[in-house]
Amino acid sequence: MLDTTAITRRFTNIRSNAATTFTFSGTDYTGVKTNKALDINFVDAGLSNDYQWSLQISLSDFETAPAVSDLITVSGTEYRVLDIEDDSLGIIRTLALGSKYQNA
Repeated sequence: MLDTTAITRRFTNIRSNAATTFTFSGTDYTGVKTNKALDINFVDAGLSNDYQWSLQISLSDFETAPAVSDLITVSGTEYRVLDIEDDSLGIIRTLALGSKYQNA
């Protein structure tokens, strides 16, 4: 069984090999770019056409982590956080990202 230390260590290893740098509230961070299967909530909320990709982040990196409707910048492009999903241990948050013009 994995504990919080093991999960944090594994995420750190993955991030060091596949880092995506992003800016949130004027500070640079790194995360891991992923794709998320569209779930029924995206379809019901009318966001299925706006979802572009996801970013996994370590919650311990933040005093206040990105939340729904926040903006982050990756490679000069701003994205709006459409949805968030935290793991059951509160270590990793997955940000579903879309157009910054999506209604918050």
